[in-house]
This record gives sequence, C-alpha cells and structure tokens, in this order.
Amino acid sequence: MYIVAGTGSRSFQPSPKVERELDQYLMKAWTEHDEFEIMSGMAEGFDEFLARRAIALGFDWQATVPNKGYGKYYWGEHSITGRDRYAEFDELLSKAKRVIYVCRGIKKGGVHSNFIRNQYMVDKADAFVVGAPITKGTAHCLNLINMAQKPFEKFES
Repeated sequence: MYIVAGTGSRSFQPSPKVERELDQYLMKAWTEHDEFEIMSGMAEGFDEFLARRAIALGFDWQATVPNKGYGKYYWGEHSITGRDRYAEFDELLSKAKRVIYVCRGIKKGGVHSNFIRNQYMVDKADAFVVGAPITKGTAHCLNLINMAQKPFEKFES
C-alpha cells in the first residue's frame, strides 16, 4: 500500500490553482502505485482540503485523528471559523475508509496527541503533501518528514 499523507496549516485556504496541482499530484501517485491511499490528520484547513479532494477523486482515505475529543474541541469549540463545525467533522469521518485514533486522551507520556498523530503519519506514510504557510504543528510534522527522509511536495495557496 502506497500512502500519501498531508499536513498543513489550519488557516490554509485552497485556490483553484492549488486544487488542480494537488489533484494532478494525487492522480500521478495513484497511476504509479497498484494500491494507493490518502491519509488525513483531520485538522481544519489543509488536512480537511486533502480529505475532501480524496472524496472528490474517489480515492480510499484514512482519517488519522489525535484522540476521540479532537473533533469536538478543534472543529466544534475552537474552530478557526468561529462557528461550530463538529457536524462537518463527523460527516467527513463517515466517508473515510478507516478512522484511526492514535491516543486515548489529550496526552500520552507527556506528549500532546497532535504531535503523536504527526509521528504516526510519518511512520506509516510513503510521501507527503504539505500545505503552507508553515505553522508550529506543520513545522513539527515537516521536521519529522525530513528526519525520516520521506519525499514531500509543498502546496502554496
């Protein structure tokens, strides 16, 4: 199984150009690998964009969620839009081939589950798509990607 995972800013706003470029990248990866899947870290912004493109293109995709309370907190109570988007989060999860919760709680061994999710994705994925601008969480994941020497492609909106 060849897995393309994504990481990017919660404030990422896709443009038609970025949508075309990401679709072309994903279609090329799909044609080059017999078994292909997309992995989204399920944050608003770039991760959401990647999940929605997977759905639109008909690709199998995996939702990799830091913990069971993540959607309620980040999409509901603390959405970057200022409105409760928890129902949208749940709807996206319902369309995933598989949903993985990487932690039972917010922290494990003193490490925040968002960072554990990033490590999980780097461990499992073969390549990455990265939505800029780079924020603290995205920078953390990009550092892990670089340390693991995994290929990545940046997409600027």
